[in-house]
Amino acid sequence: MDIGLRIKSLRTERDMTLEELGNKVGVGKSTVRKWENGMIANMRRDKIAVLANALNCSPAYLMGWTDDPLPNSVLCAGGKLPEADIKYHEAVAYTIRKLEELATLKDAQNLNHLVQLYDRLDDIDKGKIIERMETMLEGEKYRKDTAAGTA
Repeated sequence: MDIGLRIKSLRTERDMTLEELGNKVGVGKSTVRKWENGMIANMRRDKIAVLANALNCSPAYLMGWTDDPLPNSVLCAGGKLPEADIKYHEAVAYTIRKLEELATLKDAQNLNHLVQLYDRLDDIDKGKIIERMETMLEGEKYRKDTAAGTA
């Protein structure tokens, strides 16, 4: 099931209108409709986390990385994801989105292999991988040319 179908399914299961979900996420009902119909292919990572919180599921479920929407026992009081989990999922979504942006058809096999390896790690090591990648990307090798006045 793709992200649009997951959003629509969760929204209807929770008896929410397009407008109600849009208000919780901070977007208009037309944006929610476009997400559900697949008209917006690349959702912002911050919206994925807020949307998952509004629908009481994990960002990983929305993205299709797991078929388990997240048991209620993981949710904190009020049916919300803990802030640390939201930030973690935002970081994962950002890292994966950046990898996808860099991937070409030639790189797709390598990207798939990276994701498979990443999925085998525990949460602590996943965090270490993200931190290491972010540190590498902050290095001189990956910075844009600041001498020309661009950042």
